[in-house]
Amino acid sequence: MDEWIVLTGAGVLGLIFGSLLNVIISRVPSMTETKLRAEAFELLNMEAPDRPTLNLFVPRSHCPACQTPLNPLHMVPIVSWILLRAECADCGAKISARYPLIELIVCLLAVLAVLVAGVSLESAILLIGTSLLVALATIDLEQGLLPNELSYPLLFLGLVSAVLFPTSAFVAPVESGVIGAVVGYVSFWLINHAFRLVTGRDGMGEGDFKLHAAIGAWIGWELMPYMIVFAFSIGLIYALLQLVKRTYSFTAGIPFGAFLAFSAIITIFLHDQLYAWTFLRS
Repeated sequence: MDEWIVLTGAGVLGLIFGSLLNVIISRVPSMTETKLRAEAFELLNMEAPDRPTLNLFVPRSHCPACQTPLNPLHMVPIVSWILLRAECADCGAKISARYPLIELIVCLLAVLAVLVAGVSLESAILLIGTSLLVALATIDLEQGLLPNELSYPLLFLGLVSAVLFPTSAFVAPVESGVIGAVVGYVSFWLINHAFRLVTGRDGMGEGDFKLHAAIGAWIGWELMPYMIVFAFSIGLIYALLQLVKRTYSFTAGIPFGAFLAFSAIITIFLHDQLYAWTFLRS
């Protein structure tokens, strides 16, 4: 009974954290754009036009269609989406299924983190790290972006976790994580450089380099090839589905960063098992 109470509590906290993650997913790209615009105006020695304040707290959560601030009761994770039948209470505009889906995914990650690491600082960091990966994957799928504002904390958190939990079953040792971060960035940079020499254009962006480095800090260099296999497998399935639906674009490519992020989550939770099976099996 006590275990069920703990897991239920973890699930509820996961739903709440998932709701916050939805805010991050929705606002970080716009915040990044605002920052880049301001830097561009400064570089051109021009005065930037006034723009409304936008951060994770201001303005209040609102309907994207009518801009009406949400009633606190309407911000209850998943429940409000169901009760409102996926519509805004004021204007009736459809609410994306992405919101409850993200909340449900983070809820499951919270329960899984507590199951494998107990109620501990390690499980909290595990949840934060995997949630950042979910946010990066979602933003890449929706907008083709991998914001530094999420990739850098993910990298830092992976390296700090290696120091805090040297015997963790989910984070690589410090040496392996540092090498993984370097290999992650350099390997993708070299691949992209070779691609540019052959085709005259980039095959991936710097966001992919940085995300790969952050993932390397978490899983270590030894497991990176297996994570890449997972990512390519997911990417292949995605591309095949797009071809079947006749919506695939060879010029637009695929959001590979999203597949990296999903594969990293799998690798993180299976880290110890993969390492044992690959390197320690007698």
